[in-house]
Amino acid sequence: MYTEEKPQTEIFSENLRRILLDKNMSQSELSRRLNCSVPTVNAYCQGTSMPRAGMMEKLCQVLNVTRNDLIQERSRSEERRVGKECRSR
Repeated sequence: MYTEEKPQTEIFSENLRRILLDKNMSQSELSRRLNCSVPTVNAYCQGTSMPRAGMMEKLCQVLNVTRNDLIQERSRSEERRVGKECRSR
């Protein structure tokens, strides 16, 4: 079965939104910690922009995640497991 690959910006934005939700952090709080504008963070979350290397490093430090946590697509089973955990909170 062939499945179409998601664009990197879509994968990144989904992961970033999930991480922010898991950490109960708002976009404005993230922008403050990154010392960037709220519209910049919003563009990352909407998948209309990707951070450059230096900003990606800051994101990883602020969110305490790896680069792979932000850019790698999650498996369907992992997404379902995380979804169930979020709903049971």
